Amino acid sequence: MAAYPASEPVDDAGGHSVRADTLPGMSIDVPVAEVYRLANSLRGAAGDAEEIAVRLQDTAPVGSGLLGDTTAAVANSWLRLDGALQEPHGRASAE
Repeated sequence: MAAYPASEPVDDAGGHSVRADTLPGMSIDVPVAEVYRLANSLRGAAGDAEEIAVRLQDTAPVGSGLLGDTTAAVANSWLRLDGALQEPHGRASAE
């Protein structure tokens, strides 16, 4: 089955304009350990996809575990930020 371009934008980019609304501010509490688990799951899925792609003909490369690595980097930055925020006032952080 060949892929053909959609006859009209699927994201409504060419559709009528809609009034922009601003959502109220919010925060989402996700423990860092869960973000690391997500990163590991993404890395594993990328590895599985690479193995499957090798067995198929004419497939585009899946890519590396870049999404998993990026997710882990987010968790690392959260830990660094938490450490910086919890430093006693007037004491330099080892950053």
